[in-house]
Amino acid sequence: MKISIILPTLNEEKGIGKTIDSIDKDYFKKKGWEIEIIVVDGNSKDKTREIAEKKGAKIIIEPRKGYGRAYKTGLAKAEGDIIVTGDADATYPFDKIHEYIQYLIDHNLDFITTDRFANLKKGSMSLKHKFGNWILSTTLRILFRIKIKDSQSGMWIFKREALKKI
Repeated sequence: MKISIILPTLNEEKGIGKTIDSIDKDYFKKKGWEIEIIVVDGNSKDKTREIAEKKGAKIIIEPRKGYGRAYKTGLAKAEGDIIVTGDADATYPFDKIHEYIQYLIDHNLDFITTDRFANLKKGSMSLKHKFGNWILSTTLRILFRIKIKDSQSGMWIFKREALKKI
């Protein structure tokens, strides 16, 4: 089985190395899972691409601006049976993606989203963003009666088949 990890970046030299290093590559090897790390870079002016490349990532430069555009480009190039997305700023639990992938498989799920707030470091998110996320997450909980803590999480784990259904 192949796992694709897509990381959109723009001047993330402080976080890209930590993000890639936090992935438990030994677990992937033990399970026989092939891993593909794709960095979709928005033309960073720092050392984001160089750091990511040294860590084994495949680099795609996306000159068109936008977070969504970066994901569309990365998804088009991803070859994995399971796809993982997330920011390259070391705020997402990439150290646990092997557990999330295993959970997805064991429970025959199509999609999992994560929660950044459990291990959020001080200063990682502005008060304005925390409050906005709280408003949006609370609204979703009330309207749809779902248990969600971080409605704006960009870390998703999903089967390629689910993407084809959308």
